[in-house]
Amino acid sequence: MLISPRERAHWQVLVFVVLALLCLGSSATAVAAPTAPAATSPAPPLNTQAAHLATLLRKNPVHVTDQLPRSVPRFTAEEFTRLARTTGVPTYVLVLPGQRDPDELLKAVHEHLRRDGVYVLVDESGVVAAKAYGVKVPAEDAATVALYDMPVDAGPVHGFARFVEVLASGEERAEEAAERTYETDPPDGMYIGPSDRDNQSFATGIALSAVAVAILFGSPYVRRWWHNRPANPRRFQRCRLFPKPLEAFAAIVVTGALAGGALLLFDEKLTSAAPNPRPADMTARLDRVTAGLKQSPVYTDPESPQVLSTEQRAQLVRHLGEFKRKHGEVYITLVPQVLEDESEGFGGTFSAALRQRLGVEKALFLVADPLTGDIGAENQGLELDLEQGDEVYGIPESLVYPADDADDRPGGDLAERLDKALTYLDDLPKSEYGDTGPYDSEASDPAEGKKLRPLFSGDFVPGLFIGAFGSAFLLGLLAAVLGVVRIRQRRSGPPRLSAGLRYFDAPRHPSAAWLRGMAEREVRLLAGMLTYRGPDFAPDLDPYPEVAPETEAETREQALRAATEAAGLHLRAALRHLGHPDTPPAHAHRLTVARTVTPSQSAAAISLARLGRAALTGVPVTDACAINPLHGPSRVRRDVRFNARTGQRRWVPVCEFCENFALAAPQLLPEQHLLLPADGGGEAVPYEEVVGPLAVVPEGGFAGPRTPSSTAHIPSVPSPDHAGVPRGDIDGDGRGTERNEWKH
Repeated sequence: MLISPRERAHWQVLVFVVLALLCLGSSATAVAAPTAPAATSPAPPLNTQAAHLATLLRKNPVHVTDQLPRSVPRFTAEEFTRLARTTGVPTYVLVLPGQRDPDELLKAVHEHLRRDGVYVLVDESGVVAAKAYGVKVPAEDAATVALYDMPVDAGPVHGFARFVEVLASGEERAEEAAERTYETDPPDGMYIGPSDRDNQSFATGIALSAVAVAILFGSPYVRRWWHNRPANPRRFQRCRLFPKPLEAFAAIVVTGALAGGALLLFDEKLTSAAPNPRPADMTARLDRVTAGLKQSPVYTDPESPQVLSTEQRAQLVRHLGEFKRKHGEVYITLVPQVLEDESEGFGGTFSAALRQRLGVEKALFLVADPLTGDIGAENQGLELDLEQGDEVYGIPESLVYPADDADDRPGGDLAERLDKALTYLDDLPKSEYGDTGPYDSEASDPAEGKKLRPLFSGDFVPGLFIGAFGSAFLLGLLAAVLGVVRIRQRRSGPPRLSAGLRYFDAPRHPSAAWLRGMAEREVRLLAGMLTYRGPDFAPDLDPYPEVAPETEAETREQALRAATEAAGLHLRAALRHLGHPDTPPAHAHRLTVARTVTPSQSAAAISLARLGRAALTGVPVTDACAINPLHGPSRVRRDVRFNARTGQRRWVPVCEFCENFALAAPQLLPEQHLLLPADGGGEAVPYEEVVGPLAVVPEGGFAGPRTPSSTAHIPSVPSPDHAGVPRGDIDGDGRGTERNEWKH
């Protein structure tokens, strides 16, 4: 049978097709044979979150989420990648918001990725978990050190750097470092917060104002104390309690130095180590969620746990459609809400930004957090009265938080509560105006949020007031205490002769009240010394070598009687000047000076009483000091510049204090001249120009009776202004030839 060429061609094609099919079958059998072992390694259970993360790690071993731009911007992935390459083993890094079970998440990601290496989970605080699969490295110890051995504000990048450092140190060192973290306290923070800056500003304000007030108002007290020291020849001049220009300048300099030191000490400027995000980092998640909402009104974050099944999602979409037809646009977002995201965790700000990007005028958003299970209703313009619900979340509190048994059910009860929340909102009455919420679509600038306010602001001003008040209060308290001590010292008695001195302290320009009070105290004291005289008031005379021992006691007794008699005469004279001539000396310790007594009479009584007291203490009584009779007994006569106004020079009796002035600084001696208040008021005048008993003091006729040791004449020496050594000055010191009379 003949076959045509055309039929032959058909048969050839048929045979070729059959052979091709046989080859394909054998090839399929050969390819399927190696996959037979896969039946012994079952596929991991379905976990959309872990599967999505494994897909991302398959493309890049380091994944930084777009949900933490304020603490871990996306561009930090380069730094994480650089550090991960230094571990020496394959390292997979996930930077995500805080997860509920980090270890389980890493395990699920490894099961989907099926690659050996170190898996590290980092959240906004730092490294929280690490697992090693197929490699022998101390991943868990390194994670422990990075979590507990770093300051809480170190940041994720610094925490991961510490993790890599410990991981590369070896198992033994890593284990020791991990054990030390349980034995020591966590380190202090690297940065301070706004409250710490408030404390710094408050303390700085207190220090500056307290020091300034102390210098301005405390230095005058110190100056007056230094002015009144016994070694100061001008201590009887007035010292005003007002700050001088130099003290004000010192206050400015010291305060400026303290302010500069505070700026150097409190030099912190930031509150966090997080780098500043770029604008693209702040909008990346919003763009992603907006794109998802344009495809479906329900958006679930693929990087978070998937809590909605397919059926639950479809049910919510149908319910949203019904709500939309009745009220308007409505959306559900299942996205974590944390402080480090672009909206700082505020659902209102997040929903407002989504509404603008979606291009809708009015909308209602149910913002659910798949990590915590919380739900919040954010109304952006719909005519719904959300005030009937929770003040913060807009829905009943029972729908905001998960139920107690929510963790026992797959996916929790989030889908059920979302459906109930839609039903609740659907039944709400309409309001007259749409509630757009208190939030703006623009969140705060993270760069500005990390900056600390200036040191001299905030609580600095209250600190200034507190410091000034506290310093003034302490200065006032100190002044009050010193005043009480001064008053008690004054009440304890008039000034007394100090050891080795022959004069009393006295002011140059006393007031009338001071003179009356001091006269009363001096007379009372002298009366008490005469009435209750004891061994302490006996003159301490030096023994005379030429006196035989059997006559020494008689000599001392004679001197004591003479001194007592002289003191009594001085007391009677003082009483006469005070207007009490008939008062017995025994009753003078209860004397009261009347206000009618003139300043000259009071000064005379003071001088006489002090001369009497000097006589009882063994000081030879001659005349009162002519420069200031309140100084008590004179020691020597000198040619001195007696009157400061006229420049007159006179030979007058002077006390030891004024004698020292005449020798050391004669030009300053007139400044010690006693000035008394005028009887009718007005300007004070020199005491000798006031009509009264003191007018005879310069002539040497005021002292009255003298003690035995003063029977010789008062030594007279020329002024130190005269050339040469005074006549009779054996020692050449200008003190006269009869110095032995003044020995005790």
